[in-house]
Amino acid sequence: MTLDRKSAQLALLWIALAATLVRLAPAALVHLTEDEAYYRLWAQHLQWGYYDHPPMTAWWIALGQAMVGDTPLGVRLLPTLAVGATTWLLGDLALQLGENRATALRAAVWYNATLLVAVGGFLATPDAPTSFFWVLTLWSIARAAQGRAAWWLAAGAAAGLALLSKYSGLFLAPGVLLWMVMDAKARPWLRRWQPWAAALIAAAVFAPNIWWNAQHHWITFAKQFGRAAPEPLQLGRVPEFLLTQFFLLNPLVAVFGVRGAVQAFIDARRGTPPRSLLAIASALPFLAYLLVHSLHARVQGHWPAPVYAPLALCAAAAAERFGA
Repeated sequence: MTLDRKSAQLALLWIALAATLVRLAPAALVHLTEDEAYYRLWAQHLQWGYYDHPPMTAWWIALGQAMVGDTPLGVRLLPTLAVGATTWLLGDLALQLGENRATALRAAVWYNATLLVAVGGFLATPDAPTSFFWVLTLWSIARAAQGRAAWWLAAGAAAGLALLSKYSGLFLAPGVLLWMVMDAKARPWLRRWQPWAAALIAAAVFAPNIWWNAQHHWITFAKQFGRAAPEPLQLGRVPEFLLTQFFLLNPLVAVFGVRGAVQAFIDARRGTPPRSLLAIASALPFLAYLLVHSLHARVQGHWPAPVYAPLALCAAAAAERFGA
């Protein structure tokens, strides 16, 4: 590892620590929201699943309470720490993909500057573990892409944990597959066993939640996948979704994120995919689903949270490329 790489990682660590310390005060002092109080009840009865979501949020709350007590900070401790860890992983992911120090640091800062993370990054919701494990999956894949194939197995475990956090983790697999198809350097992985073993590991990690649902009349599946049921078109929801995300992402991040994504696919068609293609491609299936969903129902503002970090990386790479 080069001295410059170590220096960048240390700078990322300081950014992550600063972001975490800033959030610890509101995490301890702000009263629990209605949803957080609801998830706190789950933590009193740990299981492999619940009516609304898989179990990770309850497990994190229970662990935080075991560490610092049944307080607002106890409920929010792990989600708050996870945002800091996600910050560091995102910056290091940029370095793993070959981006320079400036892009890595900008990606870390811009992720924390998104309105959703800046305001709600300390809240105990399923988005915190999902976002963390989503980025951890991409970080592991980036390491595997450097020739360390065993990291695919770690990626599979991380993807399974993302699924145990929120079912939006299901979109990781098609996103990674899209990246392997689009990137000529990644395409050989389609013929190797490690990515497919990673998919099996993810399924095995997620299997206890499937078993729990089977024992409880498939209630979580019915609740969450029932959202995909066709309804009459409500075209007004589409601009609502797009405008909401424009502001929750932060207009600066949104503009550069879109610009970078468009240019990435142009470059991929020309045979020169950018370094950030893994981040962009992995987010695309989930974003496409949310856009389709907005044709017939409201998309809640926080639903795209797991792809905010990859979009921040994409935006930072675009800003560096276009001289912003």
